[in-house]
Amino acid sequence: MHVGITTFGCDSGKSGISSYTINVLQQFCETASDDSFEVVVAQDEKTIFMPPSHRAVPLVVVDTMRSPIKDIFWHIMGLPRLAASRQYDAMFFPAGNRRLPWNLCCPSVACVHDMSWLHVPGKYDRSRLFYLNRILPSLIRKLSKVITVSESSKKDIMAVTGLPSNKVQVIWNGADTSLYFPRDKQVCQQAIAQKYGIHRPYIMYLSRLEHPGKNHVGLIHAYERLRKMHDVKHMLVLPGSDREQNELVHAAAEASKYKDDILFLGFTLTEDLPLLYGAADLFIFPSLYEGFGIPIAEAMHCGTPVCCSNVSSMPEVLGDAGLTFDPEDPVQMAQVMSQMLLDQALRQKCVDKGLERAKLFTWKETATRTLNAIREVARP
Repeated sequence: MHVGITTFGCDSGKSGISSYTINVLQQFCETASDDSFEVVVAQDEKTIFMPPSHRAVPLVVVDTMRSPIKDIFWHIMGLPRLAASRQYDAMFFPAGNRRLPWNLCCPSVACVHDMSWLHVPGKYDRSRLFYLNRILPSLIRKLSKVITVSESSKKDIMAVTGLPSNKVQVIWNGADTSLYFPRDKQVCQQAIAQKYGIHRPYIMYLSRLEHPGKNHVGLIHAYERLRKMHDVKHMLVLPGSDREQNELVHAAAEASKYKDDILFLGFTLTEDLPLLYGAADLFIFPSLYEGFGIPIAEAMHCGTPVCCSNVSSMPEVLGDAGLTFDPEDPVQMAQVMSQMLLDQALRQKCVDKGLERAKLFTWKETATRTLNAIREVARP
């Protein structure tokens, strides 16, 4: 099977969709013995997305398509011609909620991760909402098969597109088990202290700084209440690159009485993340909406206790391995954080259950099931 794959809309290695694309492509090459993959990629992203395997060959396209408008029109008009000339047996789109073609001469499968704009008002501007609401549903309906990452996202996709249940398949995301696993906490703490100057216990939230969807402002308010109401001295550590309306997040931190204990790390190297998880006393994920929430799975793999929002896919990922809260209620969020930090027996129970549940989330399983879905529709 000869498969074409595009990496456009995958955020240049700085998001959950990037992580999905990088890991799934790597696993495709490791698990598919009789298949070949041609990856349509921008020149400056080859080192990010191309796996080190002879099974995957880059097809570099011009960087002038960095403009979202040009990118969208190329996918609708130019990509079908490219697919015809390359004679793919099928095409796979790992960022199907962002970039899809209009018509192809070969079968097509896409991962539509979420429809977050339906749940987070103000997330995107009018022009992007026009594409998402008026054009994208038609493009999704033209796919041979739709993959998504949670039952929560599947429900949204079916509601928006009218597709039947049997055309939308749920395949959970994974975590890199060679990177995320339990480590000696003291070793992690020493490494983090040396690199980031963090010498105190901390609560961690890993996410790009995007307001309002990622809910950093709500977390900062909950953290203030936690510090005021409970005997907790933990810092709040926030790795993640600045994105839309990040200035509101920084302003909320600067206005806080505990601003000196709120630490922004910016974009953080992947190899540092297991150490940050491993040194944290608690991982919190207060997002207002997620298609999946990969950091929840990563934290559980690392043996870090987790609490997260009780909306969209997040309870589906966490299961009974942690505590949940209403992300719009900073009082409840603070109570859950204090409960997890102050009750050692509860923390250990969540760690044990998290390690067991984490076994459900591996990129090998994700890639194997995704390849099977592509094979089901590919030309013989």
